[in-house]
Amino acid sequence: MKITILLRTKEEESLYRKVLLKIGSLQGEELYICSGTLTNISVDPSLFKSLKKGFSSVSDPKLVTLGMRESSKCQKPLDCECSFCKYKSLAMSLKRESLASGYSYKALMDKDKKWHSKIALKVRDGQVLAAIIGSSNLTIPAYGQKGESWIGKTKNFPYECDVLIWDENRIGNVFESDPDIGLDFSETDLITATPDDDIRPLLNHQLQKIKELISKNNYVFDILN
Repeated sequence: MKITILLRTKEEESLYRKVLLKIGSLQGEELYICSGTLTNISVDPSLFKSLKKGFSSVSDPKLVTLGMRESSKCQKPLDCECSFCKYKSLAMSLKRESLASGYSYKALMDKDKKWHSKIALKVRDGQVLAAIIGSSNLTIPAYGQKGESWIGKTKNFPYECDVLIWDENRIGNVFESDPDIGLDFSETDLITATPDDDIRPLLNHQLQKIKELISKNNYVFDILN
């Protein structure tokens, strides 16, 4: 396994976005994206391309999103600017795409409004292939890049720092550019290290803990149901 530090230093480049799109495009049957807050990043045309590519040749593909802290169901129109409606807007876009592309999708929310962890896990054959752990929420400011046409009115792009853990033996070079989904890593400056210990069991344990949480009806609910 390798560990890479993803320190954002430019408003024009979100390393979190680049790496999330990359691990999403890797062949694997499950992708879990957990965040403290979620907004409609599906305006990024590369997102659906990434998901479709990663789920294209696997059996029973599944996408799960989980959030969010300090929110609750909203009865206002969907164009409301509250956190719940922003998440639901994302969820509805992902649901439409999942039906068109042949993978299942659940948009889950923590009933106690305590979830604040930011972690994404791509799974192949029941084992974690890559994980992003960090400070970045799945929001336009953290995910977005200044100058992109799909950004809208967003003006603030915080300098987040995330950690990518990835299995180089199963993936190869995770930072290989991919023109199919508009990814270019050629000028990206990254810090990568190889840990002394095998951390695969720890990542798989984290995966099982998340699966246990989202299987509890008293802990989460699907915002689209």
